[in-house]
Amino acid sequence: MDRLVALLAVVVAVLAAAAWVWQRERRLRARLRVTGGPAVIAFTHQLCGPCHSEQLPALGRLRQRAGPGVRVEVVDVERAPDVARRFGIFTVPSTVVVGPDGRVVAFNHGFADEDKLLRQLGWRSATEAPRPRPRRSGAPPRQAPGA
Repeated sequence: MDRLVALLAVVVAVLAAAAWVWQRERRLRARLRVTGGPAVIAFTHQLCGPCHSEQLPALGRLRQRAGPGVRVEVVDVERAPDVARRFGIFTVPSTVVVGPDGRVVAFNHGFADEDKLLRQLGWRSATEAPRPRPRRSGAPPRQAPGA
């Protein structure tokens, strides 16, 4: 009987911890507004020279090229240390690329130009119009017209 009570206590503790983690993730995604589509989260600091001279201008170019379908969020690690901790950010600039399903698809520690970010978002090349990467559903890849 004591073993059954102990087992039930462990199961309840595990379920409570899982629910807490799930709620925390949901709140974090809502806070970063990455729940409804692809996004790039850029981590910066007010004293970071490359953040302001390189990364932020590259994000501006990314916004122009990718259009409104890709959200770009900038997070100051000093103002939001919990978010930086959640993503394991120890250097700035850093960028996190989030796919349409809300899952992280790429980390970039250090400067990442807009071409690299577009490729990580699923565009075949940085010169063609933005085109989302097909999902890994087991379906055969689409053939190009006339191929």
